[in-house]
Amino acid sequence: MIDQQVQKRLEYLRGELRAERISYGEIAELQSLRAHILPGDVELLEAAGVPEAESDLDQRLTPYYESGERVEIEWLEGFEDFTGYGCRTEGKKARFYVGKSTGWKPVYLQILRRDSLGGAAVLSSAIKSIRGLGIYRHN
Repeated sequence: MIDQQVQKRLEYLRGELRAERISYGEIAELQSLRAHILPGDVELLEAAGVPEAESDLDQRLTPYYESGERVEIEWLEGFEDFTGYGCRTEGKKARFYVGKSTGWKPVYLQILRRDSLGGAAVLSSAIKSIRGLGIYRHN
């Protein structure tokens, strides 16, 4: 679905939810559209089964975290890139696996290698574009 159709469908589902006549099939549909729900939309996020602590996570990265797919991120210009020792991003790209912290407020992490033990937090507001690179399994 194109984005406008998705937003229209989400508003329909919101109406069904408020009228307390949403079906199980529509709840399943809402769960499948959770990546398109805005981070501050608690009403739809809660109905989609997204835990409250995870609602602050950038939903654009969720499918890559869940699948283990490597991503390439293009950063917006002018943000600090702390993985590059404080240099400006200047529209650079970064490739990494998406991990998630286990602290009181989960954040997505840049995991550079599959066997890394941690990484820097992903600054969602600095992301210009995200591209999946596929799943790599090395034995």
